Amino acid sequence: MTATDVLTVALPKLIDGITIVGVITGVAKAFEWFDGMLSEKGRVALSLKLANVPEDHDIDSWAAIFPNLIDKIFGRKAFSFKFFLRSSVASFIALFLVKLIEARLTRTVLADAFNVASVSDTALFGLFCNCIPDYLSLLISRAIVRSMAKNPSAVRVSALLVADTLLTGLVAFIVVFVGIQTYIYFRWGYGPLSDYIPMNIWPEDTLLLLQLNSAKSILFYGSFFTSIWVWLYVLSIGLIRLAHKIRFVWVKIVPYLDIEKKPLVAIGRVAGLLAGTGYAALLGAVWLYNHVH
Repeated sequence: MTATDVLTVALPKLIDGITIVGVITGVAKAFEWFDGMLSEKGRVALSLKLANVPEDHDIDSWAAIFPNLIDKIFGRKAFSFKFFLRSSVASFIALFLVKLIEARLTRTVLADAFNVASVSDTALFGLFCNCIPDYLSLLISRAIVRSMAKNPSAVRVSALLVADTLLTGLVAFIVVFVGIQTYIYFRWGYGPLSDYIPMNIWPEDTLLLLQLNSAKSILFYGSFFTSIWVWLYVLSIGLIRLAHKIRFVWVKIVPYLDIEKKPLVAIGRVAGLLAGTGYAALLGAVWLYNHVH
């Protein structure tokens, strides 16, 4: 085997390893940034929750932390231009990240995936099909996490997480199909607009939407940006609480988790590992699919 062959085999694996570490680090750093926004009451509430201490009703609920973070990041006035503008910026960041993942999974050369034509089309589609639905999805997530805070029982939180995901998916599903067709009409179309908007959505349309290899799927998956963060937040809290109950596990990981002084940093480290593991599993599933077929 020549040096070129070795490099051809080893380079993709090296890139995958670097991107997995990047996902873990990026998510952890984001939560570290969130930690700086915590109020003292919020810090105490999270610390007690992670340590399995019964909640003090005089202290803000741990579930109230995330809606408060949304307000600090996007603004407290949900129907203001500032809130919408920041939501749109988050939408484009999500699109960029999903496009990177799509390029890796489909083995597209980055120079081709991010050429001027491709980027401009994705940006225009995103402006037309993502900014408003993502804003609506953010409002849905914001309302749902606020509802969690009122009664953060395990069953209620789980049900609301599923509801948030389904509602976000429904909004994205409808808007991506109708939005792209409408965009095509306004840019290149002729004749009545009804000719471009599909009246029936067939099963094969759904399958194409779920396959991460088209503009439609990039726009669709990019809409789950806020929901993913909520899932990471809740699942990480659950895993830390579970580890706290298992003594021999807790002794091993407690040096890496300062749950008393920096609870969101601790949550972020677990969330980073969850996100990195999920991305690695996705890469593994694609590798297995390619080798089986």
